[in-house]
Amino acid sequence: MKVITLQPGRGEPTAADREELLSLFDVVAKGTIPIKLLYFMHYLLQYKESDSCPFLYNDCWFYIETQKFKHLQESAADSLVKQKLQVIMQCFIESQAEPQLQIDIPLDQVSKMQYKVYNYVHNKGKDAHSPDLFDESQKTVFTELLPYWAGFNKQYEPPKSAGKGKPVTHIHKLLQRRLEKFKSAKLPPLDMTVPDKGDRESFGISAFSFSISEGLQWKFEDIDLLSESDSDDDSVGTGKKVTWMLPDLVE
Repeated sequence: MKVITLQPGRGEPTAADREELLSLFDVVAKGTIPIKLLYFMHYLLQYKESDSCPFLYNDCWFYIETQKFKHLQESAADSLVKQKLQVIMQCFIESQAEPQLQIDIPLDQVSKMQYKVYNYVHNKGKDAHSPDLFDESQKTVFTELLPYWAGFNKQYEPPKSAGKGKPVTHIHKLLQRRLEKFKSAKLPPLDMTVPDKGDRESFGISAFSFSISEGLQWKFEDIDLLSESDSDDDSVGTGKKVTWMLPDLVE
């Protein structure tokens, strides 16, 4: 008899586990995240490092977003569907952050997906707008997630109150940290001293400028009048030496 050893966090999935997870993913794709699935996402964060599966959390969101794409195909304009498709690729397959591939699928599936997406966006091929665009990659990540769902189901206890005990997601934690940094940031000084424009004849032409990125700046145009007696070369006449070329805003 063959003995199957399961790693911590995983369980032997049943047909009921499979159907329930598929059903919850479909509910999320239509716009509502069940609280049980939120707890499952929180559960995945505990094992993504210990099980050497750093993209478990991303796998879950990838399945949800690709399922949303399928529903969008049925009702939305073609331009909106293509935008959704490109966002999925930029977030999970061709990410600007390292590594470029942000989900657990083999590279051969990535190549196939990129080819199909290109045909979809550019309307190429006999069946360019096929709804099964992400079926293979969805199956891969679902197979990865299902044992964790089975392990989660064995220890999950629904919260006593629907309004309490809601888990904090990874995204919410990031947003909370950003908000705290924003609140604790020091404000720039509200009062400032503007330098005296000085003597035009001695120091040249002064001016102020303001921009959103740089704020209020003091700028200066230095005019150096050169007389013929000050120059060894008679060909050098009156000249102007410019430190900053700026519009003269001060009368």
